[in-house]
Amino acid sequence: VGKSTIYRQLEKLENEGEIIRYVISEGASCCYEYLDKNAHCDRHFHLKCSECKELFHVDCKFIDKMNTHIISHHNFEIDYTKTVFYGICEECAKRIVKGDL
Repeated sequence: VGKSTIYRQLEKLENEGEIIRYVISEGASCCYEYLDKNAHCDRHFHLKCSECKELFHVDCKFIDKMNTHIISHHNFEIDYTKTVFYGICEECAKRIVKGDL
């Protein structure tokens, strides 16, 4: 299967709402995530581990308050589909402390 066929299928799945595409910055690579029927990835933030590359969904009242503050005090609406916080997950941090990474 050619690359162009794969990208056409990914675009089709994205248009049908089966997957969501995350683009961090123009010209950079993107990642895709399957959305089950109950998924609401457009209304929460994401954390991405810089070590294992896993993407975590974050439903957090504190971050929701931060978003409310940004809207009310800075008149700025955050695009959840493009908002990813980078860092190191708990499991990778443990491996770093042990010297396994």
